[in-house]
Amino acid sequence: MRPSIDGDRSDVAVEIETPAKQLVTLDNQMSAYVTHAGAQVTEYRRFLERPPAAQTHFPNLDQVTCVAVVGLEGGLTAEQQQALRNYNREHYGLQLVGFDWLARRGRAMRENMIRTGVAVRQHTRIA
Repeated sequence: MRPSIDGDRSDVAVEIETPAKQLVTLDNQMSAYVTHAGAQVTEYRRFLERPPAAQTHFPNLDQVTCVAVVGLEGGLTAEQQQALRNYNREHYGLQLVGFDWLARRGRAMRENMIRTGVAVRQHTRIA
């Protein structure tokens, strides 16, 4: 969880599986890995939002968005891609993505930073 660039908070709980795990089955259903990852990350969100622990450890906690990263999207058929889009639409506050989506997002962010001239400072760790 982190503050966003403009100062508003952007709280995100993330569950990461492995790229080798199946995302969508051959009959266009979310795999058991997806179901498990979604349940884990939403349970973590419920834990974070549970007072008084949330107020004690995260005093500015607002709405927590969930992201589950499972498998790869690149090899999905058009029907499987549609099933994934449907799943994400039907599960408000939970986004299911593949590792290749995450890699594309990272590259796009890097390119945007280079193109717009965002200054990047290297921080040193203090032991």
